[in-house]
Amino acid sequence: MADNIQAQNSPSGFGKKFFTTRNIIIFGVLGIFFAILFVAFYYILLAGKSSIPGIDNKSELSQKTTVGSESYTIELVEINKSKQGGIASITEIKGKTSVLIELDAVLSVRQQPANIYNGACPDPGDSVAYILNDIEDGSSETILDGDLDQIRSKLPLSIVVHKSEEEANINVSCGNLQ
Repeated sequence: MADNIQAQNSPSGFGKKFFTTRNIIIFGVLGIFFAILFVAFYYILLAGKSSIPGIDNKSELSQKTTVGSESYTIELVEINKSKQGGIASITEIKGKTSVLIELDAVLSVRQQPANIYNGACPDPGDSVAYILNDIEDGSSETILDGDLDQIRSKLPLSIVVHKSEEEANINVSCGNLQ
């Protein structure tokens, strides 16, 4: 009993009580749990963007990882009170450029046109540099001929998403390429 009292009152007694086999096992299990949780969130949020509902997981080019490929993401900011922002992932793969658009909100229209314009947001003008595939159910992917250096040589450029085919004059989101 004197040993227990002495261990509780001394600074070194704390270590003896705290670092028991039971506590080490508990902290080890918690460490493994949080490591697994971190890896799962990493792949869901960062690496697995194509697993977001509405994105076509069968897209051949967006699923390949190529050594030396360059990729970046731009924010598509909502305009005209559309509540329809999103992201565009720009990736160079084997001399071509993939433009993957993912919108936060899906409008009731089936398809929305999107283009890359000569000029910067918020008012890029009317000169289309590249025509992109229509956005269906909140997403689209277009493969452009030319690498990122060729596309960047035309900067400033911006991606503009339109409300619908019928209302192509109403822009709902815009983001500047880099």
